[in-house]
Amino acid sequence: MKMKDVVIGETYMVKVSGNVVPVRILRERAERFCGTRGYAHGGWDAINTVTNRAVHVRTAARLRRAVREDRVSEVRRKISEGNYFTPEKIDRALDRALDEVLAGGANA
Repeated sequence: MKMKDVVIGETYMVKVSGNVVPVRILRERAERFCGTRGYAHGGWDAINTVTNRAVHVRTAARLRRAVREDRVSEVRRKISEGNYFTPEKIDRALDRALDEVLAGGANA
């Protein structure tokens, strides 16, 4: 991701302490002095939406992708209504799990 693509207030997936988690960008940090390179972009202050802990995102390259809040809301609504896990989705999940088991058994 590029610096110009980062939007304050948006939520992005970011790798934090080895885990990829949703992080909401709160504000841009001021530029900082970097020795021989002069001044560099200060990054962004953000909050881990899972733990509510502060996060410093140093570069836009750390941001994986934007979280689609509309899709998240839709899935949560379907789960709460009991309409998300359809028989077709369950069959697909079981087929994938069986394929993985069989593939792993053939290689063992």
